[in-house]
Amino acid sequence: MSMNSLSFYPRVVFILSTIITIILRMLGIELIALIFTPFLTLTLIYDYHITVGKDQTLYFILSFCLLGDMIVMSDNFYYFISALMAYWGASILFCIALNRELEEPLIELLKKWKYIIPLLVYGIYYLLLMYFIKPYLKELFIPIIIYSATLSFAAALSIIVYLRRKTKSIAYFTAGLVLLSITASLIGVNRFYLESDFLHGVETLLYAPTLYLLFLYFKTKTNHEF
Repeated sequence: MSMNSLSFYPRVVFILSTIITIILRMLGIELIALIFTPFLTLTLIYDYHITVGKDQTLYFILSFCLLGDMIVMSDNFYYFISALMAYWGASILFCIALNRELEEPLIELLKKWKYIIPLLVYGIYYLLLMYFIKPYLKELFIPIIIYSATLSFAAALSIIVYLRRKTKSIAYFTAGLVLLSITASLIGVNRFYLESDFLHGVETLLYAPTLYLLFLYFKTKTNHEF
């Protein structure tokens, strides 16, 4: 995956911030990692603004992600709920952006098996994941199943849209959402079960290209609504 779609200085800041954040999180230095984490989203927002700046949806999505990134590391219950709400807002916007790409109602596409399969696969994946981590969630169970269900639907919908359209920009969006669903699953399992500093670094290693793929969708797509 080439980074050439980013301007030079944003590209340098994005790569360095990613590397530094990964190392700090693997070493368990979360407080200092928190200083560099915002640069992952801020550099993408800045680059999109100076180069394209047509679709406001990206600003809202990355702003929700930025807000979630800043508070999700906290052990405080209310902070974590707030982070989930921010990520949930981004997931809803994913669905809205994907719905704009559909040339016919989703219900019509679901009359064909090849469009049903992504929903079935993600549905099974979602149920298995919730079954595994449910004993560890306690009072967070309801917020997490709502967020996870929305993100799983967005990822499945992105595959459906790609099967229907098969454009380069939608391929970026689909890859980004599938990778995001994997990252979110890892974060959940690691936070509530494994609690590994090394995996915290892996989370960022997966999350950074996720953000970049979402950015590429908005930067390369030809129609800029909203």
